[in-house]
Amino acid sequence: MKRVVILTGYFKPEFTGIAPHASGLADELISKGLQVDVFAPMPFYPDWSIWREYRGKLFARENLGKVR
Repeated sequence: MKRVVILTGYFKPEFTGIAPHASGLADELISKGLQVDVFAPMPFYPDWSIWREYRGKLFARENLGKVR
């Protein structure tokens, strides 16, 4: 299986900036049969601080659908 890595400043669950586009790209690549991994910072918009559920973590590993 071919693998794609997306490096972005915004991604799901954020809803602004490039997040909807990067998330849509990941979903489309998965629909084409590719494995998709995303590297993005912890969500921080719109409060300009890391969301409560992500605070205190150096990194987080999640699966959002088939996106890692």
